[in-house]
This record gives sequence, C-alpha cells and structure tokens, in this order.
Amino acid sequence: MKRYSTILMMVGGSLTSISCFLPWAKYDRTLTPRLVENPGPDVIFVSGFNIGGLFVLIVLLSALVILGVSIFMLHKNTLWKSRTPILISIGIGLFCVMLTLFLFTQALNSSKQKMSSTLESTGLEKSFENAIRLQFGGFSAAIGFIVALFGAWKIPKSDVSMDNNG
Repeated sequence: MKRYSTILMMVGGSLTSISCFLPWAKYDRTLTPRLVENPGPDVIFVSGFNIGGLFVLIVLLSALVILGVSIFMLHKNTLWKSRTPILISIGIGLFCVMLTLFLFTQALNSSKQKMSSTLESTGLEKSFENAIRLQFGGFSAAIGFIVALFGAWKIPKSDVSMDNNG
C-alpha cells in the first residue's frame, strides 16, 4: 500500500480539482410554480464556485497544493517530507467542502420553509421540496480529499526506500 500512496494522493487531488467545476446543485424550474413567465432553461446546474465562492476557491487551492507537493517531492525523491503539508491541505480543504455543503443545505432548507408557507397562503399547490437538489460535485470533492488522505497517511515517516515498504 505504501508504494501506491503517491498515486492515491494524485488521484484524490485531481478528483477534487475537477469536482470544483462540476455541478454541486440542480434547480428544476418545472417543479416550481411560475408566477411570471420567465424565458430560460428549465433545469439549471450550479457549480461549486457559485455556491461556495471563496470556500470552494480554497478547496481548489488545497487540491492543487496536494498535486503540486506530491509531484515536486516525488521528483526530488523525498516524498516523506510532503506528508505534513499534504495533511494540512487535506484538513483545510475537507473542512471547507463540508462547511460549504452544510451552509448551503441550511440555507436551502430555510428557503424551502419560507416558500412553502408563502405558497400555502396564496393557494398554489406546487412545492419547492424537490426543486433544488444537491448534486455529485460537492460529494466527489470530499471523496477526493478522503482518497488523498489515505495516500498521505501511508507515506513512510522517514527517508526509507519506497521499494522496501511495498
């Protein structure tokens, strides 16, 4: 497992980097009442940058640090020195992903409750319950950090040949 630690870190960093640009939420306008006819697409996908802003930028930077440090230390053949900065980047990035998902979910639930009470008072029957849903982008970013964490955890703690640890 130790010889695959570099691959796991690079796969996790790459997955997280790509996940920042994938859809984190989907808004389906066909499931909501239209009070005013508004032209535009019926389904809107929202990326992480539109949801989390600065937090998702920190996630992307953390993933790029994981990739950069892994490649640099692998090139220098001192991969064991990369363990601490990679673990710090994983901690910061995973915290930002979870915080973004938590804050978005809280805001979404609050908005759904307010809209449902407003719709009940107007007599409209459609509900906002299924109109906005979380998508795979945020979850795959968290999974990418967890994969990188497994790789970083298996890095030898000292300057020992990677072949002897296989």
